[in-house]
Amino acid sequence: MLHFELGQFKEALGEFEQAYKLSPHPLLLFNIAQAERLAGERDRALATYTAYLQAVPDAPNRSDVEAFVAELSRPAEPVRLERPVDRQPDAATRAIYVKTPQPVYKKWWLWTSVGVVVVGAVVVGAVVGTRPHDPSLGVVDARH
Repeated sequence: MLHFELGQFKEALGEFEQAYKLSPHPLLLFNIAQAERLAGERDRALATYTAYLQAVPDAPNRSDVEAFVAELSRPAEPVRLERPVDRQPDAATRAIYVKTPQPVYKKWWLWTSVGVVVVGAVVVGAVVGTRPHDPSLGVVDARH
């Protein structure tokens, strides 16, 4: 059942068929048909849904199964393979999806760094400039 829930329908089909061989319960036919249908095996799924309806004529999901039978009875639509057209994106598409490098002078981190340096220099200048100047600092009196 885990394979079925994971969308691995071919693996789930193998497990359902093994379970049916061990215990041929009619409800397993529905699971087998579901796995066949979802794995793309239309003819097998149609036959298994029909066998399920014959085995369980009063199935609670009969209307759903009949809808699957009707769908599978119609011819499959042909798969159209189209060659991809090699187109170059126009200017508007390039502007949206193609990222052009931003110059350094437009980077936020550059101007934040410059601002921090300028503020630091102003603070150091203010501290040094407003300190009282003591002329005796740095002078050693060798007479004493």
